Amino acid sequence: MELATLDLVQWVFFALVITGAFAVRGATGFGSGTVAVPLAALAVPVQIVIPVVSGLQLFSNVAFSARHWREVIWPQMMRVMPSALIGVGVGLYLFYLLDSRLIAKGVGVFVIAYAIYAMATAGRTETDPRAPPWLLSVSLNAGGGLVGALFGGASSPFYVMYLRALNLSRDAFRATMTMIILIQAVMRLGGYAGLGFVSVDTLLIVLLAAPFVMLGGKLGDVLAEKVSPLAFNRLVGTVLLVSGITLLVK
Repeated sequence: MELATLDLVQWVFFALVITGAFAVRGATGFGSGTVAVPLAALAVPVQIVIPVVSGLQLFSNVAFSARHWREVIWPQMMRVMPSALIGVGVGLYLFYLLDSRLIAKGVGVFVIAYAIYAMATAGRTETDPRAPPWLLSVSLNAGGGLVGALFGGASSPFYVMYLRALNLSRDAFRATMTMIILIQAVMRLGGYAGLGFVSVDTLLIVLLAAPFVMLGGKLGDVLAEKVSPLAFNRLVGTVLLVSGITLLVK
């Protein structure tokens, strides 16, 4: 798809989606891809949306990681990345192999499942932290890599489950989570480019959308202070549920 084929309504909708998605990321530390991909795919083909959102995540996460790299728990990074990168490779292969309509339906199913989970656990308090068993850890990290590459960054739930089990501090959690997503974004973008899904137009859309990423981050800071986590998580879950259903019937 070329830039000239996007009309004003698509541009406005896309800008609003990116602003909202990165507001979620600013308020919670994750979730930009989970929100952006299914909503943006309602107006723009999913195989365009996914590389663009990966580029925007890279833009957002580089700035954060440059400031907070000292807070990253590097031993955990070394445990996460091998299986995560295997998952990315499998996800890229499936992204190339599968029809875009099938990918869109898959995004819909995944997002509906995640929305139900998010709303069901919105008010749940944390249990005593325990490191997950080795097999579960590998499965979560590989699953995050696969889902991120195939569905465009909707991998955060896997890493949230893994990192929260380790009882990291808030700053260490956000820094480590951001670094995982940053490395994955680099890998995914390289893969999408190698498969022919990244064009000059893709990069131009990323540049044009970058200001809305920054605006969303500012709004996220406000939301984090003004809205209770319970209400915010339920709102995000409701939006995701509607967007997932819409993708399935589109």
